Amino acid sequence: MTLRELIVKYRIDHGLSQRQFAQICDISNGYLAMIENNENPRTKKPPVLSLTMLRKLAGGMGMSLQSLFETIDDEMVSGVDEAILSEDERDMIM
Repeated sequence: MTLRELIVKYRIDHGLSQRQFAQICDISNGYLAMIENNENPRTKKPPVLSLTMLRKLAGGMGMSLQSLFETIDDEMVSGVDEAILSEDERDMIM
């Protein structure tokens, strides 16, 4: 399952709009739309999400970051700030 599919399914299953889910995750509605559309409007390429963003999305769906990684099969993680990672998270992405 892709991250996009997971988010859309979660929103539908929980009766949430994009705006509501974005607020729960503490991200902008525009950024969530970019993820769901799988296109950065500036580059016309799929967005590359940071670990921080994936953590926010996982938290918004009430799941751990590890569960998210085990569920999605298409996303790349970039911009990892190792200073904010727990030891388990560092091990998970290595």
